[in-house]
Amino acid sequence: MGKVWVSFSLGPVQSFISTARTVRDLWAGSYLLSWLTAHAAKSVSMQSGSRFIEPDIQNNSIFKFVPDGTNSGLEQLLIPTIPNRFIVEIDAKYVDSVTEQIKGVVQFEWKEIACCVRAFLQERWKDYPGWDAQWEEQIENCWDARVAVLPLSDDDVEMARALGLPNDVDDLFRARMFLRGLLEAAGKQVRHYPPHEKENFRRQKCALCGERSQQIPQKPLDLSPEEWKEEWIKLTKATIDRGERLQPKDRFCAVELVKRFAWAQYFSKIIFDCDPQKRRIWDTYTIAACGWLSQIQEKSVFDLVAELEQKGREWNRKEGHEERQSWNGSWLYWKTPEVPADKDKDEFDSCPQPVWDAILELRKKAPGSNPPSYYAILMLDGDKMGEKLRQTDEKERQKISAELAQFAMNDVPQIVRQHHGQLIYAGGDDVLAMLPRETALLCARDLSDKFSGHLPGFTLSGGIAVVHVKHDLQDALDYARKAERKAKESGRNRLALSIVKRSGAPETAVILWDQVERMEDLRCKFSDPTVSDRWLYQVAEEWETLEQDCQMLDSEFIRLLSHSDKAPRDAAANFWRVVAGSPKEQRRNTLLLMQQASFLARNNEEK
Repeated sequence: MGKVWVSFSLGPVQSFISTARTVRDLWAGSYLLSWLTAHAAKSVSMQSGSRFIEPDIQNNSIFKFVPDGTNSGLEQLLIPTIPNRFIVEIDAKYVDSVTEQIKGVVQFEWKEIACCVRAFLQERWKDYPGWDAQWEEQIENCWDARVAVLPLSDDDVEMARALGLPNDVDDLFRARMFLRGLLEAAGKQVRHYPPHEKENFRRQKCALCGERSQQIPQKPLDLSPEEWKEEWIKLTKATIDRGERLQPKDRFCAVELVKRFAWAQYFSKIIFDCDPQKRRIWDTYTIAACGWLSQIQEKSVFDLVAELEQKGREWNRKEGHEERQSWNGSWLYWKTPEVPADKDKDEFDSCPQPVWDAILELRKKAPGSNPPSYYAILMLDGDKMGEKLRQTDEKERQKISAELAQFAMNDVPQIVRQHHGQLIYAGGDDVLAMLPRETALLCARDLSDKFSGHLPGFTLSGGIAVVHVKHDLQDALDYARKAERKAKESGRNRLALSIVKRSGAPETAVILWDQVERMEDLRCKFSDPTVSDRWLYQVAEEWETLEQDCQMLDSEFIRLLSHSDKAPRDAAANFWRVVAGSPKEQRRNTLLLMQQASFLARNNEEK
């Protein structure tokens, strides 16, 4: 019967991952996608005569672990590094069984995870029967698992040419990749719409996804709104277990509840049988403070936070507070160990005394200095990857796939960690990470350099959104995504930086990768509190008058710079000369980059 190519893709991706209230939720969404795809890939890899075309996941830690438990180290296992799609070649006689098997194994594993979370919540909410009235329907209809089958023939080159393949292409592999692309494109025309909920089901929508109904206890008729508010707070506190919990504002659907509790109740407890603290996904406060922490003490920030966390756990056990938090990055910003008046006491715990004492010792090392209240979200994506891959033969494509796997599994985690960041996802040419704002520029540049080093001629475009620690995470991710898109629209192979202040519209500027070092040098100069950036804003105030004459604009820029005794004159003049170029639009972009360099360097200042 011959051979076929089976293409698998699991979605939705963006909507599933980005509906996150915390960084832990964001990681969980990414991890679930990699975990479920690994199950699908492993199920077909066990089929006799199967051969993976791409991606190269044979040495991926998650792939090797599923389902026989080959453990290459928990740290590697907890990094989502498997893309949501793969192509595999199998014998045609197995195609029907394999197609059903791939979809079935994804649904089975997903339901296993969901069942574990549901059982945990049922134990806490057993006095409210029916809280999960739509649970099974929501879990059943979450995923859109697509399988496309391409029968292989010696005539595939002719078939592909008839459908639009260039006449100068006579490579069988490239022809089949072309046909597969057409097949997948046709499949995408059929949209996946999960079934609507029953007409008589009147619950409010999930506070995160806004699509599915809430799967939580509902207010009894005999309770007033005030009484129910107090009861709901108790019910959320009852979910505290293994480092996870719901907050009173977390009124979620079944899918979002699974994302919140999957690590604590399924992965750490059943799959890896480990302390849930082995996976440290920091909150935005901790991420923002990491650059500051690294400057005031020699110890690794990862080890430092782990020690503070351990102090909190030991103190909680000693005081009989097992349910309390052992670490919360917001404590670094408080004036006292007690919950501040502007914080919701139902969502925050007081800081354990030993942790508070350690924080005070840290502050003594940086008198008058506080942790930054902004952090960076970094997104990277390969430029024209599809177009470039279509021009490669099978041997070259396999080499590229292997290099992408090495980049994602080894280089990205190492580089992000070196810059004190939190890696959320790394799949081939696609990266999502959270970083201190002080290190975001160089981390992005280093990742770009390493990527191009693996694949000469290939480039990345990146977007960075610098946002406040209190900024809505879904909204912040959208700003990072828009910045990445801006980099691609501006010519690709560059970085777009968007500063999202708490007031005013976001400002986005674009810089070439080889100019990032100059911007970082300028940022370092501005980190000196005696250095002024006031002249930059004087230039901005005169912009409308000056922008019509580039020569006059350059002259006024140099004049204001030279008259500022506290300006970083040499670094600023060189940056303007090299980056500004000839078009006046580029000069406006350059001025904005310099203002951004100042913002990245200055703690909590907003202009």
